[in-house]
Amino acid sequence: MSTTEKLFVRKVSCVGKLFALCFVAIPMAASAHTFYVRGSLGYSMPVRSSRPKVRSFPDLTFPLDVYQPNRAKSHGVLGLEFGRVIHLHSRMFDHAALGLAIKAGRLSQKGTITMLNLPNQYGYRGKIRFLSLLGVARVPLWECMESHTGISAYLGAGLSRNRLFGYREVLVRDGMLSPREFSIKDHTQTKFAYALGLSFHTELKEGLQAVVGLEYFNAGKSAYGKLVRSKKVDNSSKGPKFDVKLPTVSVGLQYLF
Repeated sequence: MSTTEKLFVRKVSCVGKLFALCFVAIPMAASAHTFYVRGSLGYSMPVRSSRPKVRSFPDLTFPLDVYQPNRAKSHGVLGLEFGRVIHLHSRMFDHAALGLAIKAGRLSQKGTITMLNLPNQYGYRGKIRFLSLLGVARVPLWECMESHTGISAYLGAGLSRNRLFGYREVLVRDGMLSPREFSIKDHTQTKFAYALGLSFHTELKEGLQAVVGLEYFNAGKSAYGKLVRSKKVDNSSKGPKFDVKLPTVSVGLQYLF
């Protein structure tokens, strides 16, 4: 296991221990509690990144390439959450919930590259994969006891493991230029991540609920690896940075026990 992977495991362990402590400590003030598990599948509309720049030629002291993202596509976001519903003696909230959520998904991106303000000569393709662990807090905004439906708001924060891979370039103006003689390495980074949103639920049968969520998920800005020229790594140049920001609509099921 590499040093970076060990650091990621330590960070995840710290987040887990913090929320495990909350699970034990907070319910001491509650009259009752219930566990829940929730699974969801989401469709995202990724936010296009701002125009990242790359110094693709080592002799230059300024960025030469300006990336213009044209399209970002999500291949779905999977979510799994486990937590505890806490029934409180409070005028503001009848209950709240604390949980741990895992999110995983993959994006594909494509766009064009402008060099020194010349017409676009190259296009690029790339992929992003993320796996995140978030601590989540949920509070009810509205509930109807007769129909067993409700709306809740939630906020989550934690860490995301973002991997940028599969970078390649294509010519968009045939016959004018040849493919450039360098490649960009895959790269994995650990970033702070957060999510906030609204969730609607309705009871299907006792203990089982259907849920629909609207969420904004932000896993930070991550970069591709260093440039490789003639099979040698250029330590002075790095690949472009892209945002991992996902407004997401999801559907799923929640089981209370």
